[in-house]
Amino acid sequence: MDIDGTRALVTGGGGGLGRHISLALARAGADVAVTWLSRDGEARKVCAEIEALGRRAMAVQMDITDAAAIETAVRTVAEAWHGLDILVNNAGRGRPTLPGEDSPRVVPFGDIAALTPELYDHLMAINMRGPFLAARAAAPWLRASGRGRIVNIGSTIGFSPRDAGLSFAMAKAGAIPLTRYLAATLAPEVLVNCVAPGLIEGTGLTGAAEQTYIDSWRDKAILNRTTAPEDVAAQVLALVQSTSTTGQTVVVDGGISFN
Repeated sequence: MDIDGTRALVTGGGGGLGRHISLALARAGADVAVTWLSRDGEARKVCAEIEALGRRAMAVQMDITDAAAIETAVRTVAEAWHGLDILVNNAGRGRPTLPGEDSPRVVPFGDIAALTPELYDHLMAINMRGPFLAARAAAPWLRASGRGRIVNIGSTIGFSPRDAGLSFAMAKAGAIPLTRYLAATLAPEVLVNCVAPGLIEGTGLTGAAEQTYIDSWRDKAILNRTTAPEDVAAQVLALVQSTSTTGQTVVVDGGISFN
């Protein structure tokens, strides 16, 4: 499918992987709205890059854990641009900061007591409930567009949990059945797929990671490297351009898991 002239919304599109996805869509001809929670400066920089490519851009504040905020953000974009064609559920957190706290919680490996109900619920709200609510809010516009596409961003860690990422892995693993559910529910008007990256250096998810942890991912990859964000963005673009692929999860991880 030619996506020239389409209207896309990328959650968490202001930094890290989201920026690469947003620019890949813009280079292919899409207008792109990016959401932000607390770093509007980064979102506006990405918008400037999108506009420099000759496409429309919009930065919209949205809390992925707040159903009403999601509804408002999606409606703001769709009404401003008279529709919506593409949703990329990219926003996610591995070590979230609970409301009222100043620093992220860390769950040591094997310490099930540290994974409190509050932390578990928050991880699920960000990484699984939020993408579902965004898809639910966008569904009427995506169905009406004639070119509706959703791409969820999962993670290789959802296939093979490792070390302190166990709590994050449970949340991100949910992207796979969520993708299949949405693909079946929204067919044939909307195609829904998932990209599951390995560890990407230089993003918010890896910013606090120790070098030994990063090296462990590189050592286990048969390509002896971490995941390039450009490769993930290219796969997202390929999926939104496809006309016969839905319900699928594509792993981009340098050869750690052959799912």
